[in-house]
Amino acid sequence: SMLFAGAMLLGAPGLVAAAKPSARVSRERSIADIPFSKLNAPTQKKLRSVLDNYSIYRRLPVQVIPADPELHLFLIRYPEVVVNMWELMGITKVQIRRVGPYISQASDGAGTISTVELAYGDRDTHVIYCKGHYEGTLVRKRIEGECVLLLKTSYKTADDGRTYITNRLDVFVTIHNVGAELIARTLQPVIGKTADHNFVASTKFLGQISQQAAINRSGMQRLASRLTRIDGRLQHEFS
Repeated sequence: SMLFAGAMLLGAPGLVAAAKPSARVSRERSIADIPFSKLNAPTQKKLRSVLDNYSIYRRLPVQVIPADPELHLFLIRYPEVVVNMWELMGITKVQIRRVGPYISQASDGAGTISTVELAYGDRDTHVIYCKGHYEGTLVRKRIEGECVLLLKTSYKTADDGRTYITNRLDVFVTIHNVGAELIARTLQPVIGKTADHNFVASTKFLGQISQQAAINRSGMQRLASRLTRIDGRLQHEFS
């Protein structure tokens, strides 16, 4: 969910020109994985506006975690539950508020505010569209942008009976500002590493929550009762 707030700062126009052939193939396959035939026309148009004019493409480190598939899917679909847990732990300034069945407003607490829309979701594929801006200390001018995130998930049951879930996240970013190339060329190495770190840490956290649910049911029920930033229906479903 922290990626939703920060993905707009991942890169700049022109950076993809020097991409390795393998990265180009990954981008093409990633775009091919988006189920456009299952999306309505307005949603297709929003996604295409980014995919046809993206400033940078980035594949984050592929992650494998042991987790319960149903719980994992729930936490992917409702990131506000994860953020609420982080708030209770005192480890985040991220805020996220659901404003519609598939739309949320997110802030990273450091200057980035974005609208996050789940454009498509099934067991194996989630497509997320974000639009927002950054105003903070890293740059003088407000930066506006859009991004498309494709999360591909696969499942495998091991000999020990546990399910291991593989998550692959591809990010396409469009920066709208004049002169954004120079800004992002300067920031991209730092922001890219931060995005990688956040995805790795967030994914591991999902695995840890699933493991705790398996071995400490009463403790997880107490945690669920403390999640006051989400509505009662969602709290009950998590519980």
